[in-house]
Amino acid sequence: MNPTETLALLAAKLTEHGLAAAGWTAGLDGAVRRFGVCRPGRRRITVSRHLAALNSEAEVVETILHEIAHALAFMEHGGDCGHGPRWRAIAQRIGARPERCFRGEETHMPAACYYLVHRDTGELFRTYYRRPRVVSFADRWVRGRRAETEGKLVVVSAAELEAWRRSAAAAVGPCRA
Repeated sequence: MNPTETLALLAAKLTEHGLAAAGWTAGLDGAVRRFGVCRPGRRRITVSRHLAALNSEAEVVETILHEIAHALAFMEHGGDCGHGPRWRAIAQRIGARPERCFRGEETHMPAACYYLVHRDTGELFRTYYRRPRVVSFADRWVRGRRAETEGKLVVVSAAELEAWRRSAAAAVGPCRA
């Protein structure tokens, strides 16, 4: 969904469930690791513009209902209800799945900008959306694989990773029978 449609849908759902009248506001944010968030202290619900653009309208609606259930749980019970029984009951009442919505394997995610790879093998260990603060991975290793990874981890950008993979594929050459 485009950002304008997403924001309009979120605002409409807030009104439908009586939250707009209670002072709740709708917004979009730049998150890439979570789909939506309910901030009771600010009386604000936001949805990730990036994930909304990459996923179906049904997923966006489900996320909005999920966050509205958090807001209603806060309004009705006070405090943080998390994903507990009070929140689940409210989620069912408003038509949301009473479970955590966002699953990385089921949700379309934006491509990462940086990758932690093994300098010799090119094995990918982790992705990052922002450049890691660690300047050097010389004294770092992958848990359980210290002997083979200590001092051999590097962070590369998406463009560098793609160029590295192209050059590695060219070095192997076509398969011959």
